[in-house]
Amino acid sequence: MKTAILGLTGDPTHAGHAAMVNALLAMNYDRVALLIASQNPDKPHAPLPFAHRATLARLAVKDLNGAEIWEDEAALPHGGNNHTRDVLRALCETRDIAGATFVMGADSFASFHLWGGYKEILREHGVLVFPREGALDPYVAVHDVGLVTALHDGDPYTVPPGCLAVAQNAALPDVSSTALRKHLTAGGDGGGFLTAAQLDYIRKQALYAPPIL
Repeated sequence: MKTAILGLTGDPTHAGHAAMVNALLAMNYDRVALLIASQNPDKPHAPLPFAHRATLARLAVKDLNGAEIWEDEAALPHGGNNHTRDVLRALCETRDIAGATFVMGADSFASFHLWGGYKEILREHGVLVFPREGALDPYVAVHDVGLVTALHDGDPYTVPPGCLAVAQNAALPDVSSTALRKHLTAGGDGGGFLTAAQLDYIRKQALYAPPIL
């Protein structure tokens, strides 16, 4: 089964993520797994509790045939604070993900060379990068001297064949979870980037409520 794995914090999952799922399904992936991070040490804010983020992700893609929500990381040791490489290797023990592609946005890819185990991810799964408004173009990123040196330790090529692809023609909405959180906390209605089911859940659970002064 041809599988794409999109790792995300999902705080909240939004129309941009759903558009990535649709694009991946159009690329003939049989399933697209949204792998919800239990914790993300690279995110300075404290995310919503895992259960809320997983529910919001499920509501975001519930009408997309082939989309799956994977909550596996929450059950891993270290409080879920794991390198992506280790999460993917753990998934190999419990799920059929042989040959799966790891998917990320260009904003995350710009710092990919700083991830623990990024070389193993490239070697074992490959990476598909989605360009994102305002982020460094992935093709430019891999030609950045520091990144290329880090990725390949002086290898005479930029990216091994088959290990990196760029979804150049994917049209994604210009939205980020960070901007959405600020918008919702200020009393916004999601700006059309959240589903009605997500907004209903957010209201009922009083998520992203303005701070009490």
